[in-house]
Amino acid sequence: MKNTKFFLFIALRYLVLLLIALFALPIIYSIFTPLTIYPIFYLFKTFFDSVFLSNSSLIIEGRTIHFIPACIAGSAYLLLLILNLTTPLNFSKRIKSLIFLFSSFFFLNIIRISFLIILFINNFALFDVAHKITWNFGSFVLVLILWFSNIYLFQIKSIPFITDIKVIFKKLKK
Repeated sequence: MKNTKFFLFIALRYLVLLLIALFALPIIYSIFTPLTIYPIFYLFKTFFDSVFLSNSSLIIEGRTIHFIPACIAGSAYLLLLILNLTTPLNFSKRIKSLIFLFSSFFFLNIIRISFLIILFINNFALFDVAHKITWNFGSFVLVLILWFSNIYLFQIKSIPFITDIKVIFKKLKK
């Protein structure tokens, strides 16, 4: 009976993960797009006289910044969610971990975007290089740093996917 509950729990967790992977990105973008754009808008409004928001575009001193889905980094949120859900954790630790991961990534992403906006409106010569590095390489590194910080802070001993597979094989041998 104990093994049946375990296998059902694992199956349920991965079924939820599959459903999330299929349907989460539009939800993530609908939540985090306004949560990302509005703080940036209000932040720049305090420092510049001419700041306007039009849909997903910010206009600062006549320069237009378009927020596309890649700016919001929905895939990074999804990856953090997948890492969390594929790691065996109790419910309380899982929720605390998700709050830490999402809030940390959210604030660091706002800082990243704000830094890039400052470079852009000041006509920084290497803006495109800085933008591409922080977009492609920086987001990946940030996710890794946050995940390993999460492991350290919450003293997680499990490895995503691997721990589940090891436990399943161990239980099947019995």
